[in-house]
Amino acid sequence: MVTPGHVGQADVEVVTKARNEPRLLYFSGVDASHGGTPMSEHPMIVVHPAAEDVARQLGLAPRLLSLRGARLSLIDNSKHNADAFLHTLETILTRDYGIERVERYRKASPSIPTPPEILARLAESCDALVHGVAD
Repeated sequence: MVTPGHVGQADVEVVTKARNEPRLLYFSGVDASHGGTPMSEHPMIVVHPAAEDVARQLGLAPRLLSLRGARLSLIDNSKHNADAFLHTLETILTRDYGIERVERYRKASPSIPTPPEILARLAESCDALVHGVAD
């Protein structure tokens, strides 16, 4: 879809390629307000950084009948205090609710997703998973 527009003295075309892809802005024309050169001699493409993402709808996992004897995974996103929060949670769940075993994974960085193979392994080996986020 091409939508013409006008910015100052320069013409603009906004092109949206497809859903979930960034919009492309094409500038051309003359910016007379700066006594400038025709922009068509030096075309500029600006990619809009905000993709129109559509979130997948996910259902909730079925509730465990009891935590007693359950195997728990804890994912620490490596933000400040996430480890302290998860340690306290582990202590409470083990002491008061009978969690049998806890497996921990600490991400290298909060901005990097947990690798799919790690998620698959934790989902296979544990009954419940907590992903801790803190600051």
